[in-house]
Order: sequence, then C-alpha cells, then structure tokens
Amino acid sequence: MTASFEAANNVIRVRDTNGAVVFDTGTPMPHIAQVITATLSHSFIASATSRVVRSLGQTPAFTSGCRELQYICNQEYVCRSVYVCRQEYQCTRDPWTQQTTCRYVTVCGNEQQCGYENVCGNEWVDVAGYETFESARVAAREHSQTYTLGTLAAGTNPNFLLVLLTASRTRAGSQQDYGSFISAIPAGETICANGSTVLETAFQPNGDPWLSRILSVFLEGDTVRAEFNHSNRQYTSAKAHSATACLTYPSGFAPLDDTRSDWTVSFEVYAGKFTI
Repeated sequence: MTASFEAANNVIRVRDTNGAVVFDTGTPMPHIAQVITATLSHSFIASATSRVVRSLGQTPAFTSGCRELQYICNQEYVCRSVYVCRQEYQCTRDPWTQQTTCRYVTVCGNEQQCGYENVCGNEWVDVAGYETFESARVAAREHSQTYTLGTLAAGTNPNFLLVLLTASRTRAGSQQDYGSFISAIPAGETICANGSTVLETAFQPNGDPWLSRILSVFLEGDTVRAEFNHSNRQYTSAKAHSATACLTYPSGFAPLDDTRSDWTVSFEVYAGKFTI
C-alpha cells in the first residue's frame, strides 16, 4: 500500500502507507495571526532594610584597650607666640616723643594641662563593656508593574499566545546568608515563557522561600501586556555581626542587604488561532 492524497469538499487529507490519517484540514489547525516584538527594562526596587539588635547586654570585665574615662593633669613644657606692645621714648630733632611699639615674642614654660582621657592598656580591667549582635532585616513588600508590549489587530481574537523571551539580569539582588538571589533564567538564551516565569527567588536557612519575582505575559482585550510582580515576606538574616565596646553601645556595624535587581527582556509574542 502506498501513501494517498485526497482533496474533496475543501478538505485535504493525507494517509500514510498503513492507511492512517497523518494530515487533515478538516480538523482545527493552528496558525499564527500576528507577531509582536518588544524589548523593555525593569528594576525590582529594593525593599526597605534596617538593622535589628538580636541581643544586647553588659559584659563583665574584659581585656580591652579602654580602662575608664579619667580627668588627668600633666605638666608639659609649652611654647607659644605672644603679641607684646610697649611704650618707648624716642629722641628726634623735636623734643622727646612717646611711641608704642609691638612685636611677637616666643614665651615658653611649664604648664599644667588637664582633660578627660580614656586610660588604655592590654590587661584585665574592672570595667564592664557592652556587647551587641546585629543582623540585617528586609521589610515585607508587595509590588507589581505592568507594561504594554503591543496591540493586536481588531477582531483577531486569538486562541493562544506563544511567548519567546530573552532575559538578562544586569544587577542582582542579594541577602546576607546566601549572597545573590537565585535565578534559573539562562542569560542571553531564548526560552519559552508561556504563562508565568519565575525570574528570581530567595530562601530562608530552613529552605522556605521568602522572596519571589515573577514575569507574566497575558492578553487584555486586544492588548498584550507584561507584568513584573515582586513579593517578599519580612526577612531577618541568620548571620549576626557582633561588636564589643566599653563606655558606649556599638551599633551600625551589620551590613545592609541590597535587594534591588535590574532586568532587560526581549519578547516575541505569537498570537495564534485554530481554524478549520
């Protein structure tokens, strides 16, 4: 048996050598009605960050360069320049006249210098200090931004959208515990992105996600739109930065997280229909 070709009643049908139909225009067939291309850049703005003190307490005596603040006086040999004026009599052709002369004179001597000073030394001292443990905290945030990629011809009424995109992350957000946010998008490569695509994710130490950034392409009437959605819960890093000091409470030493990420995305959107 050989393959056959049939054309009847505006229907084309092809059978293989076993008689099975391999092509039939009598069934719904997809075709591309319109193609939309666009390139855009989007920044996921950083969530608010702060420092949180995870524990704060007074320590016992410890080895430190600071003993205590004391009022100390010392004898020092000090020299300073002094502006001195005096009156003198000078003889001229006229009778004696009185004249004032001034000049700078250097005066030196032993003086007592006093002031408050930190007494320091590498030894155990009977002075308590203050110890803090700070971590970075990211505030919870929800945000989305929608862009228009293009508009289909009126009456197109597509049955489906096929989306191809090429994405590049030009700046990556990060967290204290694991560094840069995870992205499974291959930079510079074209991928099929129907529905929603996760661009970035961040995880807690126990493995639960606390941040996600998602790109969605959808049809709204005759308009094709792209939505960048950001969502994160409050997150406090497990990594703590500690400091100890006497006399004062140390603060501001934990680096803050920078969660901003920048993306450039190129789209090819194929609007398709099924026809008989």
